[in-house]
Amino acid sequence: MSNPRKGKKVKYHLRNWSKYNNALKPRGQIAFMLTSDIKSSWLVVEPEIKEPGGQPKFTDLAIETCLKIRELFKLPLRQTEGFICGLFAVTKVDLDVPDYSLLSQWAGSLNIKIQTYKSSDQKLPNEPLCITMDSTGLKIYGEGEWLNEKHKTKMHKSWRKAHIAKDQHGQIIAASLTSNSVRDPREAVNLLDQINENIDEFQGDGAYDAASLHAELESRYPGIKIITPPQKGAVLSIRDHPTQRDKHIMKIEEKGRDAWQAISGYNQRNLVENTMFRIKTIFGGKLKARKAENEEVEFTIKCNLLNQMSSLCMPDAYKVRCN
Repeated sequence: MSNPRKGKKVKYHLRNWSKYNNALKPRGQIAFMLTSDIKSSWLVVEPEIKEPGGQPKFTDLAIETCLKIRELFKLPLRQTEGFICGLFAVTKVDLDVPDYSLLSQWAGSLNIKIQTYKSSDQKLPNEPLCITMDSTGLKIYGEGEWLNEKHKTKMHKSWRKAHIAKDQHGQIIAASLTSNSVRDPREAVNLLDQINENIDEFQGDGAYDAASLHAELESRYPGIKIITPPQKGAVLSIRDHPTQRDKHIMKIEEKGRDAWQAISGYNQRNLVENTMFRIKTIFGGKLKARKAENEEVEFTIKCNLLNQMSSLCMPDAYKVRCN
């Protein structure tokens, strides 16, 4: 068996250390602003003619706000209800609070979209858009791997697959949750449906090296630059003109895979792995919800919160040494 290829250890420094260091502090600074018209955005206006059955009392914004606070403070649902009750008591707001069971029931019905936040140091909106996709596993509610090993049992659906697409500024612009059986190229097409802008460059790891995905990208975005590493032993296509994938294969054969990564700009793809790392570091690597639709809302809220944090400042690193 051949030894795995070992890369050189790289050391980085930050150009904007002082700015980034100061931007990390406001991430923990949570300011609550309760406006005078909070009642109109918190409670549903009662209709003149009531329909049979129970009527909704709280707005979607109220439920979403409670769930955001839950993710920020990593609270269970009951403690989230208690937190909001305490907040209203301190600020002398006389409003009802959704109970924990209502938060659980309504979470899955919320229609929450990915929100991006532009920072002041970003370029004009008409700049070329470069997106990078990746996926990772998130644990869901269960007894854990230790009990499975102990009792020699196998639990199904113990993981959900999280997919994200980020731009060159570190903002998540599309996200989804699927089962483990969904392949990355297939879900990548669904992520593209969430993006309304023209994509100039696409990057992904070897899992996205699929002819179907490349054809979909070239059909939607003529002239797009696609950077995905061909699988080991990949062969050239039989087309009259070499495809982008063919050019990658020829460059790898000529220069080597490490040199191709530097020449093509593929090394920038590591930034999306950093985004995945931030999600798991800040919010944990486990989904708290137990229903699939609630888990999707939970993950979307986490992505939106991370986008808001990232808009404060992102690290600007440069390589200083390779060992």
